[in-house]
Amino acid sequence: MKSILAVAAAGLLGGAAAAGTYLETIDPPQHAEFQVTTAAPAQTIHDPQDVLSPGDEQRLEQEIVTPDVIKEVHYVVFAHNRENVKDTLEEYLRAEVPNTIGQDSYADGVLIVGVGLDPRQSFVGAGDDVAAALDLKESDHLDETLEAIKPGVKDGNIPAGLQAGLREAINTEGLYDSAREDYTIGAVGSGAAGAGFAAAGVGGVIATRNSRRKRIAQAREDHHALVTEYTSVASRLDSLDIRAHSLSSALVDATLRQQWEEVRDRFLALNSTVDSLPVTAASSDKEFLKAAKQLREAAETMEDTTTAEDNIETIFALENGDEPARAAQVRAMDEDAAEAQLKLDDASDPAYVHLDAVRKELAALDTASDDFVERYVDILKDYQRALTAVQERKFSDAKGAPEAPGLTSPDYRPGYGINGFVPYVSMSNWHATHVASSQSSSTNTSFSSGFSGAGGSSSF
Repeated sequence: MKSILAVAAAGLLGGAAAAGTYLETIDPPQHAEFQVTTAAPAQTIHDPQDVLSPGDEQRLEQEIVTPDVIKEVHYVVFAHNRENVKDTLEEYLRAEVPNTIGQDSYADGVLIVGVGLDPRQSFVGAGDDVAAALDLKESDHLDETLEAIKPGVKDGNIPAGLQAGLREAINTEGLYDSAREDYTIGAVGSGAAGAGFAAAGVGGVIATRNSRRKRIAQAREDHHALVTEYTSVASRLDSLDIRAHSLSSALVDATLRQQWEEVRDRFLALNSTVDSLPVTAASSDKEFLKAAKQLREAAETMEDTTTAEDNIETIFALENGDEPARAAQVRAMDEDAAEAQLKLDDASDPAYVHLDAVRKELAALDTASDDFVERYVDILKDYQRALTAVQERKFSDAKGAPEAPGLTSPDYRPGYGINGFVPYVSMSNWHATHVASSQSSSTNTSFSSGFSGAGGSSSF
């Protein structure tokens, strides 16, 4: 924002004179400037490769309220995309949704929040009016919006990632808080030590801005979840523990049982925490900030427990002849194998042929048979051998080895981790993360075509 530029300018003037000039020439941000009227915009989900489940789409379709400059919100998910995901976005919009994009910019009133999964990148696009109102063109706020998308996607929860990105994009209160911080630090920096101190002040703003308000918002969400959901989960824990220990197929090993016992014991230890929460819904922001770490740890334990519960119920269903549940897992494995084949992109490759054989085994698997689980595990072992070859061919530039999602992960599926099995999607994400960590993580705002729409993308 302009106040950040003013910090640097003030620093060049030096000492107290700079501080005086800064305060004389730069007006402090006014809260009214950041208050906007709100409206419920039209929402559209674009999922051309059918990545999202019906449940995912239902979550994204929940009514939202945004600044009224936004007329349309578009959620976009690409299973496969070009190295610069914005090129894929531009091509898709021009072909499928031409009313959202002009010759040089996105249409007015449009806000786009999306993710590309291969290679993995978050992205945002905005009409010029939206970008101006929400500071989404080559700004720290754009960077923060792109970062907000990543955690949910990393956890296998794409709707949560996209919704977090949207919340960050439309957070005008956050823009006001940041502007106040910039103004204050600019005055101090310019008056204290001239250019050098002011430059340090700018760096501090970029490094720390918005962390306080984000922690407060998360703490309030965590408190609400603990107050409204803990008792229900606690009442189910004994029966869930019995069910977990009743699992007896080859889909369960000592590691999985240990994962359950660890999260169960963590949940049991929550009782004293929940009985003496340090805040109430009426507590101040300062009190929530102080309790943020404790609330987050407690909420994460509860989230892990409910996720483990869902996964245990799925394994139980497979072991006890639930045909729809069995069919769902067969489809999931087949989809994962299909993704691996797309990565190879050569039908003559021995690994591709092996994957094709695995998919034929899955297609022939009878979900009603008494030996379903045993045959399913055998196919997993065969699939593991095929994926080992994929890793050697395509992911050898990353050091170490990928890990399978555990029982408390939202993207866990029965069989993951058994005999070291790691699905292709986890392998691909592991590779993308390791490669991205060795490269620059800065926001990319360019297009190969020369298109100059506001927004950007970021790899992760």
